Amino acid sequence: MVGVFYNYEKNPDLLIENIRDILAPDWTMDAAAPEKLDYMMFSFELNEDAFRRKRIDCLHCYTIFNVGKQPYSACYLLKKRKAVKENLYIPIPLDSARRISMVRAILRRSFSAGRYGTPFGEFMGCSSVCFARKGVGGVIPRLPNAVYFSGLRLDSLIRFLRMFGYPAGIVDFADGNRHKLNHLLYDIGFDYSGQKFTKSGFYGII
Repeated sequence: MVGVFYNYEKNPDLLIENIRDILAPDWTMDAAAPEKLDYMMFSFELNEDAFRRKRIDCLHCYTIFNVGKQPYSACYLLKKRKAVKENLYIPIPLDSARRISMVRAILRRSFSAGRYGTPFGEFMGCSSVCFARKGVGGVIPRLPNAVYFSGLRLDSLIRFLRMFGYPAGIVDFADGNRHKLNHLLYDIGFDYSGQKFTKSGFYGII
């Protein structure tokens, strides 16, 4: 289970310190954001160990910033008052032929075609692509190692579910309930390393 708190509107009720006060005295949350870290979202994991100890040891905190005209987002791991950059995200809207060509070029450079080929073209009908450079051992890689496609239609989601071997029950539910699900848009994403996909996920957007 993961707790996620979005705070784009800077609502003081959704600041980390206020959520900590709400959880106390039943839960202890040690992590805190440094004063200069301007975040718009944070999350924490509630696994079996956390429930047993009633303790949240770390937070994942997300910021947005610009480099020139290009927006970026970064994820920081917070432990106590120390912030370590974990991931860097680069969103690219597919609103021009130039941007589409740029996305295809980044995909070719960062993904080594193996048994799957390079399947990303099937999902280029989305509204935007977000590349992630996820840190390994505290080091942010030079090339992306994860990609997310946003704003896909149901047919693309079903192709994704089949491609990545999701359980038949999930695929059959999506395929058999088109009349209920066609009005939604979907985001998909997967992490990769060389020729291997290491993780994938999806969700619907109302």
